[in-house]
Amino acid sequence: MIDQTIPAVHGTDPIWKVSEFMKAAQLNELPVLSDQHFIGMIHAKDLLMIDSNQSIDKYIDKKCVIIDDSQEFYRLPLSPQVLPVVKDGIYCGSIRNEKLCQHIQNQLNQLLQDKDLFCVDGEDFILHKNKTFEQEIMLSNNKVIGIGKAGLSNKSKSKQHFKNSKEKSKIIACSQEMKEIFSLVKHVASSSSTVLLLGESGVGKEVIAKMLHENSFRVKKDSFMKVNCGAIPQNLLESELFGYEQGAFTGAKTGGKIGVFELVDNGTLFLDEIGELPLDMQVKLLRVLQDQEIRRVGGTQTIKVNVRIIAATNRNLEKMVENGTFRADLYYRLNIVPFRIPPLRERKNDIIPLLRHFIAQFNEKYQYTKHLSKEAENQLLLYHYPGNVRELSNIVERLVLTCREDVIERYHLPSHLSKCRKMGEISKIPQDDLKGDLDIFKHYWENPADGVNMFNRLEKRALIKALRKYGSVRKTGKAIGVPHTLVLNKMKQFGINAREIL
Repeated sequence: MIDQTIPAVHGTDPIWKVSEFMKAAQLNELPVLSDQHFIGMIHAKDLLMIDSNQSIDKYIDKKCVIIDDSQEFYRLPLSPQVLPVVKDGIYCGSIRNEKLCQHIQNQLNQLLQDKDLFCVDGEDFILHKNKTFEQEIMLSNNKVIGIGKAGLSNKSKSKQHFKNSKEKSKIIACSQEMKEIFSLVKHVASSSSTVLLLGESGVGKEVIAKMLHENSFRVKKDSFMKVNCGAIPQNLLESELFGYEQGAFTGAKTGGKIGVFELVDNGTLFLDEIGELPLDMQVKLLRVLQDQEIRRVGGTQTIKVNVRIIAATNRNLEKMVENGTFRADLYYRLNIVPFRIPPLRERKNDIIPLLRHFIAQFNEKYQYTKHLSKEAENQLLLYHYPGNVRELSNIVERLVLTCREDVIERYHLPSHLSKCRKMGEISKIPQDDLKGDLDIFKHYWENPADGVNMFNRLEKRALIKALRKYGSVRKTGKAIGVPHTLVLNKMKQFGINAREIL
């Protein structure tokens, strides 16, 4: 099945030479070699508007799909035209993707005893009826062979292994709360049901939306689109979502315009900040969810669309329904599969992995080699992160850019982070003075009170001791965490004068 007619180029070749090879082979990508070692793929789209005399070494895609010789099939490649075959780093040739997909389809069909179990469509997606089998193929790295049916356990059949190093949405989490969310994501990703993502700003709702899309059958180029319902002016929102016909309004383009729903047909539409959607637009969105059809602004004909809706908001939609600012029927349509993504302060176990991920990310971006000390990591664990993961990312980027040393210590942290105590509180007492301030309140009595209020006496002693240490009413109040007016009132109450303090 290896096609030896597919040309290979070298990393030092100029762009004009590689372009000639692509034209002759009628391909938009070619394997790149260094001697006989495979080093990546070169894509025509990456060479546009670049001096043709430059070499291609800066534009090589090293994160590409390859086939090795492990003879085990894990998942189908979806996008490349050409799949290089590499054994121990040595380039052995290439396989055209359409031929490989046809070969896999024939092999899988031979393994079936029940022909209704699944079939393969023309877009390289496996479609079938067995839910467990579907999830194992599309969503995990478990082997296809031996899953679901006894008739699929014939391991003597030849299999292929795909190593896909293409980066998708990165999910950095190890907390039990997020693992449960990921488990549910994998379970519902292959369906077309509407999903509602709930959570504070910055918790990662868009990442979860992309994860749902990437693990569905709707994965293909440009089939995921995000629309922020709060960012588009109300008078433009309808035309942006549904499009318009020629002459629909003053300033309309000749020939009209296609809307978002048509652009993302057979794909996934992520409606962020759905709680900001005006009431009149809520009615029209409800019709799309119910009938899967739209009508352009100024148009008379309905257009059928096949779009999966994933909505997200940081607002309380149930409260909005009670207040009449969000339609109840739309809420129930959106709330088929709800996900509540917990804030970062409720999943502390994710903070350290996220910190290290962002450190590595910004080190690569800015060409640094910095890392956090253990003390700095422990201090960052105490912060409550009102901005969630987005705030954490911004903090790490700031530290990488502003710290002049390779090791980011606790004293490099911003002041609102370095003074953080347990439960996310900011202490008003300097760390060095904390022990001394606590000593102020250490008083006791050895003899019986004999009817005297010993609490007042102890409070007076503590106040005198604090005044002696800090020298003024304002400094004393700040040190013990009370207003200076309260210190003055207590001084009057206990009759404390200058002689007792000096």
